[in-house]
Amino acid sequence: MSSDTEAGVHIGDEQLAALSQKSDGELDRILDVLRARIEEEFRLAERLDLKARQVFALAVAAFAGAQAAAYADLANGALLSGEKVVILVVALVAAIALGALTLLVHNYERLRRETDLRPMDILERSVTDTAQNLVSARLIVTLSEIAQSRSVGNDQRAGECRMLARSVRYALLLYIVELGLALAVRA
Repeated sequence: MSSDTEAGVHIGDEQLAALSQKSDGELDRILDVLRARIEEEFRLAERLDLKARQVFALAVAAFAGAQAAAYADLANGALLSGEKVVILVVALVAAIALGALTLLVHNYERLRRETDLRPMDILERSVTDTAQNLVSARLIVTLSEIAQSRSVGNDQRAGECRMLARSVRYALLLYIVELGLALAVRA
């Protein structure tokens, strides 16, 4: 009988038994490495989340600046009707772009299901697994699954973060055009 997990780690009973035959020191080192890997994946997820929030904040600030310049020109009243229409259309497109970015950030920030080790699982295993080092061997398998799952999740996060950053670049270009138009009609 072998255990199949959603994270893609497959280990048979013979492999689990062989793992449990390792010395306590070897098992401890393996557990330490896996814990460190899981922590690193957690830190990477935090850095990616921070990057996504930062690029969105940049887009919002640029949008606010471009809108202020555009609406100042509209309030001025010295614009021709064609110039007003162009500025309003570009401002509308910029607002739509910001709305699209907001949806991308909302999707990026969604709660993600993460594989984790429940404390009750540890307790149950320590009571039911009577062979020497079997608890540690099973913990190694479970922590491997968690590390793999978080790595896959971070790969997805990184791809979404790159897409968000690319979208922000396009929005920033649009805001620069809007700002340029607003400044050009003042001249």
